[in-house]
Amino acid sequence: ILGSKYAVHSIVGKGGMAIVYKGENIETKEVVAIKMLKEEYLENTEFVSMFEKEAEIAKVVRHKNMVNTFDVGKDDGCPYLVMEYVQGRTLKEYINMKGILPEDEAVDIAIQVCDAIKYAHDNKLVHRDIKSQNILLSAEGVVKVGDFGIAKMTTSATMTTGGSNVLGSVHYMSPEQARGEEVDHRSDIFSFGVLLYELFTGRLPFDGGDR
Repeated sequence: ILGSKYAVHSIVGKGGMAIVYKGENIETKEVVAIKMLKEEYLENTEFVSMFEKEAEIAKVVRHKNMVNTFDVGKDDGCPYLVMEYVQGRTLKEYINMKGILPEDEAVDIAIQVCDAIKYAHDNKLVHRDIKSQNILLSAEGVVKVGDFGIAKMTTSATMTTGGSNVLGSVHYMSPEQARGEEVDHRSDIFSFGVLLYELFTGRLPFDGGDR
């Protein structure tokens, strides 16, 4: 039980620094997703700071094509986010299952992703990790862009590095992001271009390693 309000149930996903659980609001019985920092990073001030920054961003962004956040908190020193639970699969899983998508369906998905990216940019937010693994498709066909874990407000220094590591997904990131330089909304547009290629061909334009 978190904060005397949320019951944590099964794991639904794992990322580089966090685990997402299926949970429940004890008062309303609403099913939610609960994102918690991995235990091994709780003593790492850099990762805790990144997670808390995501929580700050989550408070100010809300859009029909984003995974919206309901609550943020900390329980016994562990920070957590309470988000809407999206019943469905990732866009990556869907593409792997279907192969090349019908043109109308690919266009519809692309438009919904665009709406979310535009909303983020209008609110001075650069996502910095647009990729099919971070996009959810609900059972009703609604696209939800998630995982703002490395997003930054453009009013602050928007660097791509986290310590000695470049943050982001190598197959989708722009050249300046790969070099660890400052990024702006154009880096998201580059990543979206890679996503478009994947949507219409069923594969990535670049399939090399991470060097």
